[in-house]
Amino acid sequence: MKHHLLTLLWFVLCASVASAQSKREGAITGRVLGDDGRPVAGVEVGANRVGVKRGGEHSAVSDEEGRFQFNNLTPGVYTLDAGLPGFIVEGASRGGAVYRIGEQATIRLTKGGVITGRVTDETGDPLVAVWVLSRHVRRLEAHATESSLSDQELELRGRGGGATDDRGIYRIYGLPPGVHVVGVGVADWGDSSYLKHDAPTYYPSVPRDAAGEVTLRGSEEVLGIDIRHRGEPGRTLSGVIAGAVEASRHFSYMRVSLRSVEAGRFEAETGVHNSRAFVFSGVPDGEYELHAMRPGGDDEAGARSLPRRVSLKGADLTGIELKLLNFASIAGRVVVEPAAKKCGTDVRQSFVEEITLLASSVEPKRGGDDIWSHWFRFGSVPEAKGDFTVWNLDAGRYFITADLPDESWYVREISVPTAPPVAAKRTTAAAKKPAESAQHGIAVKSGEKLTGIELKIAEGAASLEGKVVPANESAKSPNRIRVHLVPVEADDFWRYAETMADGDGALRFQHLAPGKYWLLAKPAIEGEPDRPVAWDATARAKLRREAEAAKNEIELQFCGRVKSHVTLRTGK
Repeated sequence: MKHHLLTLLWFVLCASVASAQSKREGAITGRVLGDDGRPVAGVEVGANRVGVKRGGEHSAVSDEEGRFQFNNLTPGVYTLDAGLPGFIVEGASRGGAVYRIGEQATIRLTKGGVITGRVTDETGDPLVAVWVLSRHVRRLEAHATESSLSDQELELRGRGGGATDDRGIYRIYGLPPGVHVVGVGVADWGDSSYLKHDAPTYYPSVPRDAAGEVTLRGSEEVLGIDIRHRGEPGRTLSGVIAGAVEASRHFSYMRVSLRSVEAGRFEAETGVHNSRAFVFSGVPDGEYELHAMRPGGDDEAGARSLPRRVSLKGADLTGIELKLLNFASIAGRVVVEPAAKKCGTDVRQSFVEEITLLASSVEPKRGGDDIWSHWFRFGSVPEAKGDFTVWNLDAGRYFITADLPDESWYVREISVPTAPPVAAKRTTAAAKKPAESAQHGIAVKSGEKLTGIELKIAEGAASLEGKVVPANESAKSPNRIRVHLVPVEADDFWRYAETMADGDGALRFQHLAPGKYWLLAKPAIEGEPDRPVAWDATARAKLRREAEAAKNEIELQFCGRVKSHVTLRTGK
């Protein structure tokens, strides 16, 4: 009898484990489509779980209908990537899109453009096996707002290159639409070893600041982009990396970048291999900024140097020192508070490890930040117990925002621990220091590892849909309109919300705390900071006064879904 009872308990336990696993596993599905809308078969698609060191990579291949599916995925945040030689990937693997189990993705492949031509030396003879680089310098006007990538990211991702053949002919394919420049002898690409001491030559036979522009409007092939190498010697920039260098780390991870001050553009990048020394060859005369960076891992912060400006004029420059400063980190916990009442009966269950957190700097970006924007997103995904760490932060002040997977969730509170008195640091009471609101952001010093941040996520979020219309029928709406939701009863930055209205004036807000709000629509100002108004105390106070004066108040109920009948009126 005892044996049968143990067997029964074993089967019950196995069934419970299997049930728990089935609830915590799922699939991400999708389709790969060509630019004509037809399915594309045989494309390898990868799914990578954010924040997981090992075991977070999955792969699938699209079938004859373009469909792909990733099964047995645990809850988390996933990025998708796909590739096909000669094609540009839109959709899932572009612009930082993330997916969670149960969601669907559409990956669109568009045939890229082609630039081809011939490279010769000063005498007109072909240059064989030299690397030719194409750089995307700006979007076409018609595509100016289509991509969520920054201009710097587009330049870095929009590169292409290829070596010349025995006739000196090159062909670069898979390029995005836009304006490109093409050069030979560019320091950070290829193995043009016998050109590395020469200054780069750009089409047709000029330095970078006079480079001829090549326009690609789609999948076209632009012929005759011939380059005659000038054979003009460049300068050498060299130096060492000092400062925050951990003895346990290998220097093969160190990177140094070179940026033109006059043009404000990224020029070249080099690695530092198992030493502190770096060198750039073939650099033209000019004003430059140098930056060094040591990437951090998933469990440790990296470091970077402040911008170092140098001037090249008629001679090499050696002995440059780039001093590293350790990045800071912010750690804490996300707590999803249980609710007595749920919003609806959604089939899909959400988990804390499906939340993405972002630390955004309050201060304007300093020189060089955009160079590393393709390396860091200053984000984190909590573990199953809610613990999180955001790495690789410069000294400064940050606001923490959350991308929530559940429509009924909202951020109820963000708190930071108060600093204990110096004399009481070692006491038990000091260890239990109270928390204060992160209303004005979270300040960190260089190398600081700040802990104790807490985000409380509550159930019962409201959503709001509406439309912006002119103040009167004869008035014309601005092309770009920013719509604000200002909380009436609280002044916490995480309760403010803003969005840009669509071309037809449609707007949508989600993850709103229940309560009273003022609605305010304002024309978007060209060149205004790309960060929420509520992050600046002075601007937030002004926004509150304007919203209160407009007297457009709405109350959002627990789990409220206000749709299609809210109309805002903006001035002329």
